[in-house]
Amino acid sequence: MPIRRTEVSPPDPERGARIRAARKAKQLSQEQLAAEIGVSRVAVTQWEGGEMPEAWRWPRLAQSLGAGLDHLIRGIGGPPTNPIVGYVGAGAEVHPVDDYAKGAGIDEAPPFPGQDGPAVAVRVRGDSMLPMLEDGWLLYYSRDHDGVPEDCIGKLCVVQIEDGPTLVKTLERGRRRRHFRLVSHNASPREDVRLKWAARVRAIVP
Repeated sequence: MPIRRTEVSPPDPERGARIRAARKAKQLSQEQLAAEIGVSRVAVTQWEGGEMPEAWRWPRLAQSLGAGLDHLIRGIGGPPTNPIVGYVGAGAEVHPVDDYAKGAGIDEAPPFPGQDGPAVAVRVRGDSMLPMLEDGWLLYYSRDHDGVPEDCIGKLCVVQIEDGPTLVKTLERGRRRRHFRLVSHNASPREDVRLKWAARVRAIVP
């Protein structure tokens, strides 16, 4: 009786590159992804080199990466997108339409150039942020923390005032400890404000 040979898919570097890009977009190390799926780090390295995962592992892999099966396997469709979670209106105030933690959003925005981790976006609505930002532009930011990181100082940020609104402002140090000055192109500065959190705007895309 002849021996039945198992067909093995040849290595596909482009498929491996899609897996690697999706992993980095989720900010997972190879070890973390391997632990989520229940394989060794060596297996993840092989997949990113173009080796084909076992068929039954694909659904768990796609779920862990937040990517579609068609995109990972065949390159059909785009990479993971970013939820649009609100819009920026008058006075540069952010009107949230979906909680950041849910990650669902009202719409989807494509990855911004050079994106290397998860992000969300807000859309500029109206002309209240002219001349810096125009109607329809997207502001991308990432937030997995409360508080104000040091790299936010002097930068355009999405900020939430304690017990107050969420705004898009340039952030400066205040005159008192743990207070901040919020600078806008279209309104007077807000002095010595306490913030719940601040997140640097990572990209502005027309």
